[in-house]
Amino acid sequence: MNEFFFQNNVIIWLLLMVAAVILIMIIKTVVALFIKNRADTVVENDLNSILFWGTIGAGLGIFGHFAGIFIAMRSILSKMDVSPAIVSQGYLMSFSHIILGLLILLIAAICWFILRWKYKRVLP
Repeated sequence: MNEFFFQNNVIIWLLLMVAAVILIMIIKTVVALFIKNRADTVVENDLNSILFWGTIGAGLGIFGHFAGIFIAMRSILSKMDVSPAIVSQGYLMSFSHIILGLLILLIAAICWFILRWKYKRVLP
């Protein structure tokens, strides 16, 4: 697992930071809705930020994918003779960005939907 994070570029670390921000916003919204039973504009803004940061995560994943492909192609052009194993390793690393970004969006969207449903029920 450590090699996965250290072989990838900065995008993985940005995706992990986005996931941490989403987790913090989810915890903050859960506390406001379920424990304090409060529904106001602050909670609605927190709900919107969960979906916003999830979309940013998906965009970063797509950007990381294309950046990885670009770096791999530039490396292949400079060497002119590359083994298929190296090419497939580059594609594997590039697809990890897009998978992680879309997974972050999926989790954020599911949490947003559930918390939005609770928010609508708490509204006076």
